[in-house]
Amino acid sequence: MKHILLILLFFAAIHSSNACDICNGGQDNLIGFLPNPTKHLIGLKYSYNSYRVTHPALSEFWEPEVSSQYFHSTKLMARVKLFNQFMISGSLPYHFRSWSEDGITNQLSGIGDAQLMANYAKVAYLDSTQQNRLVFILGAGAKLPTGEWTSLGEDGDPMPRGFQLGSGSYDFLTSASILLKLKKWGISNECSYQLTSANAHGYKFGNSFQNQLLFFRTLELRNTKFIPQVGGTLFINQKDDENVRYSSIVNESGGEYYGAVLGVDVNYKVVLFGVNYTLPINQNLSDGYLENTQKLNVKLTYLF
Repeated sequence: MKHILLILLFFAAIHSSNACDICNGGQDNLIGFLPNPTKHLIGLKYSYNSYRVTHPALSEFWEPEVSSQYFHSTKLMARVKLFNQFMISGSLPYHFRSWSEDGITNQLSGIGDAQLMANYAKVAYLDSTQQNRLVFILGAGAKLPTGEWTSLGEDGDPMPRGFQLGSGSYDFLTSASILLKLKKWGISNECSYQLTSANAHGYKFGNSFQNQLLFFRTLELRNTKFIPQVGGTLFINQKDDENVRYSSIVNESGGEYYGAVLGVDVNYKVVLFGVNYTLPINQNLSDGYLENTQKLNVKLTYLF
């Protein structure tokens, strides 16, 4: 009986450590649809993501375990026009994250990693009425390790990577967006690429690419503009490296996500309120063990 208990405790310890390998570490670097791209801006963006995680069974006699993950983030955004078409933009998020497993709920909250970008914007009017225009924005910058990378336990093992408030690394960011508006109809496309580096623990999150394509129409009612949007989004994340010194690739990481986006923005004078919901279409995250169940973004900005 004693040997059986020791064996069960051994497998339970293995299962507990493996449960940390399948988590969500993806970063959302997209700002979303914004009119008047050359004005000063200050705003808030709230994001909600929920995930279902299937932990692989350790043997044929064990059933796979399913847990839930919930990510809430509120991001403070600002943009300042310097001169001509050049701007500086930045953001600082505050995360609240929780995960439930075996009837136990764990929570973590705090400041995340800040971003600082330099942007160049070019607006070309296609006619004298200025109703038809083409907007092109390029950006480059960095993600700074302002969020905490927490270690728990006497052995110093890090928390699950997806629940870290920050990555602990300096990363390079690039972005590009284009908007074409023809009278009341338009199309916008925004993409972002994040080139990551290893943190002090030797952990390196995979490089990631995001793209969002939206079709929209402007409806006006007195001093208010309603801008319904429909489109799609793509997210591709390379696999993480647990120890860059030994090139220890984390198999249960990375993947691709494709979703349909439905949203609406309401623009009243200098205030813009927007909400969009993303419905998953196809995904393969963490070798199929991670499933994104829903995404919601809400933003409130002031343009001046």
